[in-house]
Amino acid sequence: MLSPQNQKDITESLAASFLSAESNYGEGHMTDWLRYIAREKNLKEVTIDILKDSIEPPAARSMALASQMGTLRNVLRSELKKHNVSSGFITKAVLRFEISASSTDEQDIKCYPMLEDKFGKTYESKEPFGEKTAV
Repeated sequence: MLSPQNQKDITESLAASFLSAESNYGEGHMTDWLRYIAREKNLKEVTIDILKDSIEPPAARSMALASQMGTLRNVLRSELKKHNVSSGFITKAVLRFEISASSTDEQDIKCYPMLEDKFGKTYESKEPFGEKTAV
């Protein structure tokens, strides 16, 4: 079982890695790609399953988002090692993004990271990680 602090550290690291300015593909950051895909495909939610290499819904699948899978797996492995947790302990690692446009022409991206261990226990952040920018 993960301690609350370890769970917080791991989920924060995964979300921060994906949402950071250093996480990019071509000319755009991952937040830019999420916004673009959401706007183009009229999506309000995108889910990335790190260990299954999958992106849902199918309309959100793109090379840009998929390009970060290896980095996210490495972050997860590194965090588990740092906290002395075996690599097989976590069986599911998901980043769920809610993308919403507000009436003020700002678009919020909220990330809800979730981990599941080999016993079926889920670990979710109490607060979403997010970014708000003008579009």
